[in-house]
Amino acid sequence: MNSKFCPSCGRDTDELFSGLCKRCFSGKVKLLEIPDKIEVKYCDCGRINGRRKWKYYETIGAAIKDAVIVNAKTSKGAKISADFRTPSVMEPLKIAVTATADAVLNGKTVSDSKDIFVFLSRQACTVCGKRRAGYYEAIIQIRGAKNKEVLELVQSELEIMFVDDESSYVSRVEEKKEGIDVYVGAKIPARKAIEKAKKIYNVETKRSYKLAGTKNGKPVSRETMLLRIKEGI
Repeated sequence: MNSKFCPSCGRDTDELFSGLCKRCFSGKVKLLEIPDKIEVKYCDCGRINGRRKWKYYETIGAAIKDAVIVNAKTSKGAKISADFRTPSVMEPLKIAVTATADAVLNGKTVSDSKDIFVFLSRQACTVCGKRRAGYYEAIIQIRGAKNKEVLELVQSELEIMFVDDESSYVSRVEEKKEGIDVYVGAKIPARKAIEKAKKIYNVETKRSYKLAGTKNGKPVSRETMLLRIKEGI
């Protein structure tokens, strides 16, 4: 193989990358930039914050790889990989990871690697945090006859919806002299539960709204939904 000359450092080299030896090219073009430390948070419910949002992963290893990818800056066309030993127990851990970027330039593969640490830490996810704090956006007020029976229906419907919409959680249930109040995480699932009850029972409904604050500069309201069961169903 003919030796080539690097115009930058003056060394002889077997390969040139964009006219430079591999060392000079690596110093000029940064294939990989990534923080020395990355934090991956996980919740007791099973969600993991690997790609800067909470979601379910098949394994903690998949979440760590996502975290490496989303935190890495690379040259165009480079592929990121992560090499580590997947932890078997999800406890506050410090995991050594080798992040590598591979790219094909001028028909040749070049790589850049960096050893980093990924820290696992337990934290309540957005949904669980709201649930534990008692956050709600809707109140279903069940009044009249058979309110316990209607309560079971409403709770059952919300549990079914929770599989696809985790804002369908019940924050709390209050039994009062006049009936039962169900506090629901979001308005839409609460409305759907009421519509289900209307198909089965003879009920009348009424809605009212109350300003509860602001979110991202926009007003946020809470909705109270009266569900009154009539006699003769």
